[in-house]
Amino acid sequence: LRGLSGEEQKLTPGAPVLVCVRKEHIGIRKLAPGAIPQGLPGEIRAASFLGLDEEYVVALEGVELRAVQPASGLKAGDRVEVSIRPEDCIVFLAGQNRLD
Repeated sequence: LRGLSGEEQKLTPGAPVLVCVRKEHIGIRKLAPGAIPQGLPGEIRAASFLGLDEEYVVALEGVELRAVQPASGLKAGDRVEVSIRPEDCIVFLAGQNRLD
């Protein structure tokens, strides 16, 4: 995963980081049976209908993400691929920033 470094921080390989991305900027697409994901492989844990949009909870290698996109009928248990553009991520050194 790549992104933009916040507040002109110098990041070093292996340093713990916090990656922030808006749920509207997380793309998900259902995988056909046997398909190899082009993005990050994940699984839908929950789906909530929000009118024109749906919010999905996606399990992704031990992390749960929330994604909002136009209603597509995905449901719990569906295998998906997740895509996040680098320019939509902001990366902070873990423990170095406070949000209060």
